[in-house]
Formats: sequence, structure tokens, C-alpha cells
Amino acid sequence: MYNIVVIFCVLLNSCSMNTKTETLLEIDFQDFFKEDTVSFNIEGCNVFSNLVLTSDEILGMTEISVQVIKETSRTILIKYQENEERRSFKADKSIQISVILNGKENVFEIDPTKGKYICFGKKIDEIYMLQSQQPFEYE
Repeated sequence: MYNIVVIFCVLLNSCSMNTKTETLLEIDFQDFFKEDTVSFNIEGCNVFSNLVLTSDEILGMTEISVQVIKETSRTILIKYQENEERRSFKADKSIQISVILNGKENVFEIDPTKGKYICFGKKIDEIYMLQSQQPFEYE
């Protein structure tokens, strides 16, 4: 009987290990947005459309934050505010992100192995992206 209990516990533990999630990307919109209209898509999923963004001049950030979580080897969960959307995913490929800034589309291919922290900022009328292994620091 003891052996059966031990085997059951091992099996239960291995099942729970297979259901762990991993945050692939943490995405923020940061510097120099000033009443800019932005739409944002991940892997063809519309996360938000036509939001007017303005960065806090002191913090250098907007209030927009998006998470991409790997649920399984084939599924990602995209979280923005109260919204969640699942998409199919291939672990060996980059994640395609589209940012439309004031009507101009910019497409980025992001390799999560190069860092999970992503920030988008604006320079003049162009969007730029930074990627880091470490969280961005704000003063």
C-alpha cells in the first residue's frame, strides 16, 4: 500500500510540473508619447486599438502594460488589463508584434530568448523597441 501512495504522489507531482506557466514577454509603452494614437497586435491578435497614449513626463511611461505567457508548448496567453486571449505558438520561432503609431504600421519580430522585457518608445514620429534580460529601471 505504501508503494502505491508513493507512486501516486510522484505521478501527481510530475503532472503539476507540466502545467507551469512561463512569462515570455513583459511589454511596456514608455517615453515620448504625446496624444499619439496607437494600436497593438501580437501574433495577429488585436490587443488594443486606437488608444491615445501620453507618457508621464516625470516617469517616462504610459499606463499600458501587456504580458505574454507561455501556457503550454503550443499556447500563449496574451494579457492586457482584464482581457485575455489565447493563441497558438511554436516555441522555436519569434513572436510577431505590430504597433500602429498614428496610422503607420511597424512590425517587430521578437525572440524571447534575447530578453523578456520589451519597451516601446517614440522618437519624433517613429516607434522604437528595446529588449532586455533585466527589467527596465525607472527613477
